[in-house]
Amino acid sequence: MRWRTDDERGKSFSYRWRPHPSAPWIKEKPKTDTAGFEADHYLWQLRAVRRAVRAGEPVWWPEGERDALELGRAGVVATSHHGGACKVSPEQCAWLRGAAGVVLLADRDAAGAACALRRYEGLLEHAGLRPWQVRVLRAATGKDAADHLAAGYGLADFVPVSLTTLRRKAAEYTPETAAAAGYMYVGLTVIVGGRRITL
Repeated sequence: MRWRTDDERGKSFSYRWRPHPSAPWIKEKPKTDTAGFEADHYLWQLRAVRRAVRAGEPVWWPEGERDALELGRAGVVATSHHGGACKVSPEQCAWLRGAAGVVLLADRDAAGAACALRRYEGLLEHAGLRPWQVRVLRAATGKDAADHLAAGYGLADFVPVSLTTLRRKAAEYTPETAAAAGYMYVGLTVIVGGRRITL
């Protein structure tokens, strides 16, 4: 399935896709006319996000596009960032400057907690939000928001996560735990063809 996103003017570009569920993700550079602006500068469904910010509506921000899609079907404005766990950028957080509130959804694993913590801290630092404007929730069942909704739970059934709990779970996210869970650890140095590459 191919996901598409748009910039603040509504210009769409390719995000990333995979031909079938067991295939690896294929990244495509966005097709913009502005040098230096790549997918990691934007949020998924950016136009809807910006409308919600202007209207004073909360924006829901889970880790993945599938979660955001299901949250949207449940009736809220939802977005996601490019690249998966912990790959949120300052530019993505900055799009939420002026938001009345942001609801972060943390996946129920160490990578999910680390990702939610990065989004939380990024919103405070780069969007100028106050701690009371950002709520962190997790699924009542399953791994993520999509699992929660598929199990028949509603928006009101998400479980609040304290910052203390989030930090404690995020501390478990290490290169070793990331590799064991099939994630690529942000900041990990790998050797490819004899060259060291820091991701």
